[in-house]
Amino acid sequence: GYGDNSFDAAVVTLVLCSVVDQLRALTEIKRVLKPGGRSYFIEHVLAEHEPRLIKWQKLLQPVWVCACGSCHLTGDTSRQRLNDSPVQPLPPSRRYP
Repeated sequence: GYGDNSFDAAVVTLVLCSVVDQLRALTEIKRVLKPGGRSYFIEHVLAEHEPRLIKWQKLLQPVWVCACGSCHLTGDTSRQRLNDSPVQPLPPSRRYP
């Protein structure tokens, strides 16, 4: 593996939705980041304030998991997971349903 404080930045793109132990993954990201290092996340998550979209996400979930490498459309990757992690998020600059 990589040593502590090895990287200036970490980019995580559509990964956490497929990771079983997200807190462990985020802890590892924090470990390999240099002090002051930046982490960038792009994730799709459950559409919190879009009831119609939530319905479709839940309907597609069983097929999506099989077809897309264990990716979960209905996960709570965003706020709670990141807020509980050692990697502290900034407010999202853009949100897409």
